[in-house]
Amino acid sequence: MKKNILITFNENYLNEIDNILDYLREEGMIINNVYDFGVVSGILEEDKFEKIRSFKEILLLKEDEKINIPPPDEDIQ
Repeated sequence: MKKNILITFNENYLNEIDNILDYLREEGMIINNVYDFGVVSGILEEDKFEKIRSFKEILLLKEDEKINIPPPDEDIQ
């Protein structure tokens, strides 16, 4: 199943982001956003998570969770 994810790169490999992104695309990742500070968001099949996590260039792979914030006029829950 495809999941929304966030990947944080190891800071020692920030100069190789383009190569890492190419490899993530080869693994089937759909890249949504790339941030200069070493984070990328996208969509990836869940069965690829462990493989991607094992790369030395990857510091963290985390499922992107949706957070719902109620409107300011609603009661505190």
